[in-house]
Amino acid sequence: MKVEHAYLWAGVIFAFNYLPTYGSILAVIPPTVMYQHGGGDPLVILPLLGIIQFAIGNGLEPVYMGQSRTIA
Repeated sequence: MKVEHAYLWAGVIFAFNYLPTYGSILAVIPPTVMYQHGGGDPLVILPLLGIIQFAIGNGLEPVYMGQSRTIA
């Protein structure tokens, strides 16, 4: 998709995910806006980022958090 500064946006999304409840929603807005100003279609990137955030937040994180082990 040729998103400029992809590593920067990955870091921003990572940082936003530490905010409870609204962090994952806010995380998809800056890359979408910047992608739009670069001449891209925001209706492509917004759903993709939203789906990725939803899958991680509701699928991967609960699985990994549920598998935590205690050290005795």
